[in-house]
Amino acid sequence: MQLYKAVKDLRIADVELTGSWEKSLADIECGAMSAETFMKTIEVYTRQITEEVLSLDVKQPHADAVECPKCHRGNMTIRHKIAKCGNDKCGLVVASIREKYLTRFAGERNLNGDQLMEMLNISRRTLQDYRDRGIIPYTSIGGKFLYKVE
Repeated sequence: MQLYKAVKDLRIADVELTGSWEKSLADIECGAMSAETFMKTIEVYTRQITEEVLSLDVKQPHADAVECPKCHRGNMTIRHKIAKCGNDKCGLVVASIREKYLTRFAGERNLNGDQLMEMLNISRRTLQDYRDRGIIPYTSIGGKFLYKVE
């Protein structure tokens, strides 16, 4: 979603582009344009959009940006067996993520949504909001969301 927001107003997201390419291909078919001219146009376009995209400053979501459910001032850091608030005055620690409850995917340990909601004491909707806003990284597999444990 962050990438789409970053490029939606650039040439790469122009919906009229495919229409112009289809017209050019039709012109090539009827002999009104050469394939070489079309390919040079594509090459110039590709160079321009690549420069546009590479010049973007897209902010990356941080794994530790989940707000503490207790103090609402610190950010929760999720580690191997605990989740901890970064606000020293709060000190919320959710301990004892048991290894047997972790889901393994691609050699990494992950929590499922229910486990993370329980650990952070948040609702399903709040967790969805965190995903939508890019606050918490996740992997989606077959409609299931997994959250990597550091």
